[in-house]
Amino acid sequence: MAIEAKEVRVTPKIAEQLLEKNTLNRPLHDYAVHKYVRMIKNGEWKPNGQTVSIAPDGTLLDGQHRLWAIIEADTPVKLLIANNVPKESFPTIDQGVGRTACDVFTIEKIPNPKTVSSALNRIYRYLFGESRTTYGGLSVEELVDLYMRHQDIQKSVEFGVLKTNGLNLLPVAYGVGFHYLMAQVNRAKADQFFTALKDGEFGIGMATIKNLRERLLVALSDRTTKKLSPQAKGALVIKSWEAWSHGKVIRVMRYNENDHYPKIKHLPRKFVKSFQIRNT
Repeated sequence: MAIEAKEVRVTPKIAEQLLEKNTLNRPLHDYAVHKYVRMIKNGEWKPNGQTVSIAPDGTLLDGQHRLWAIIEADTPVKLLIANNVPKESFPTIDQGVGRTACDVFTIEKIPNPKTVSSALNRIYRYLFGESRTTYGGLSVEELVDLYMRHQDIQKSVEFGVLKTNGLNLLPVAYGVGFHYLMAQVNRAKADQFFTALKDGEFGIGMATIKNLRERLLVALSDRTTKKLSPQAKGALVIKSWEAWSHGKVIRVMRYNENDHYPKIKHLPRKFVKSFQIRNT
């Protein structure tokens, strides 16, 4: 029996009917469903040739996350439905690698694609909470949209990539992302803070930055007892920034993973609002 594919306007009711025979698929991932729901509600969903695959007996072989998203969004969507797909082909379905944000940034000729896309994602997660990961993070389309609103993040790449002896003192997403955030408060001071942290040259009143750099270097050299998670490194950077900005000194760098994550104070409300994603 030949495979037949045609575009169908799938309503929530049709999606429910197709899901009644969803007996072979992997466990449902809520984060993927929520991401698709956002895309549908924001009008970002576009047909891309990917099919919803159905076996001759009606068993759903691929497409459950898209179908559940249609139900949750309560919005019809056009999907390419492939009927008569042999059940024995199920193990080979969905083996391709989807395009990442870095891939799309590269195609769009956006400079520093991997660095900038990861930094934008980190900023979003910092502003709106790590729990956002349960919703699948940001879609590629949302990241591109954020970049179009914040193309000046490219200026933070020079300051936020902190390398010493070929190793990153700080994960690039945190370095570039947090420099960009701090630059919204005071660009000159943000440049000064990260330059000292990067170069290891400290002027008067920079004891806190010096202590931070030394702690990050220890974490690089001793990855057992002195190891720091990326989140902890980012937290220490924020604590040091706030202390240094207000003329205070932190002599011992500590962060407990159970503590509330430190805040960058005085971020402009307009800037924070510009990172909000519709229908979140």
